[in-house]
Amino acid sequence: MRSRHIGICTWLTATFGWLVLVIAAGPANAQWEHRTSRGATGDAFARLDAGRILEETGMACDISGAEFRGRDHRGVGQYEVSCNGAPGYLLIDESPPRALDCFALAGSRMRNPNRGAPACGLSGNQNPAPYVIGLARKAGIMCAMDEGAVIGRTFTGSMLYEVGCEGEEGYWLERSRSRWSVKGCMRINTEGQECLFTSEAENVATVQAWLPPEQGCQVDRARYMGANARGAFYEALCRSGDGYAVRVDAQRAVQGVVPCDEARRLGDGCRWTGGE
Repeated sequence: MRSRHIGICTWLTATFGWLVLVIAAGPANAQWEHRTSRGATGDAFARLDAGRILEETGMACDISGAEFRGRDHRGVGQYEVSCNGAPGYLLIDESPPRALDCFALAGSRMRNPNRGAPACGLSGNQNPAPYVIGLARKAGIMCAMDEGAVIGRTFTGSMLYEVGCEGEEGYWLERSRSRWSVKGCMRINTEGQECLFTSEAENVATVQAWLPPEQGCQVDRARYMGANARGAFYEALCRSGDGYAVRVDAQRAVQGVVPCDEARRLGDGCRWTGGE
């Protein structure tokens, strides 16, 4: 996997057919008048106040920790809660109150560090990977996942996530009310976005594993070509200069391998060798 920063606009052109909204800082990023320390007597009251705000916002949370973060320049109180087995929230006690997902805020800072999204501080809100990996397993992803993050909320209100896989292609996944939608990172790349946890070497390794040894192809580059009712197509450029198109089914089982000279009508065709 890889982990690095890239700058993107607040509104991302997503690969699932709509726009993605990455949560912005807003008033929650204002300077605090004061903070309480964890473990102080006031934290019991913070838990009560946070519970009230959560109820008013309709957010479910089995509170494992709570902290009063202070007041912004408007005098609006702000709290943070961590939740057992789920993302915590930064709570804005205005009218109406707001609850900002701590893992989504972390994703916004990771993808656009110059935007200044607020950071959650409780220990339970520091590592989204176990939570996101658990969701990915429910979505049917079976690789050895080693990274996970929230990308943001889609235009339709669904959450969008990314996972990295050890030594192979990672995924973006979106959870709607009724089902999961999953796309591999090579497809994400062709649709104008970029995975943070998948390297080019991992894309190459993924396609290399699909090619039978008798092809004699040491893959140098790999990319997604497109899909149809029969499956998805990937291009492999060999170090020898030859190229192949690989077709895999929905379970990513190999259904066929053809030279690029025979792949002109598969997806968008081979780009690196004689399939153009």
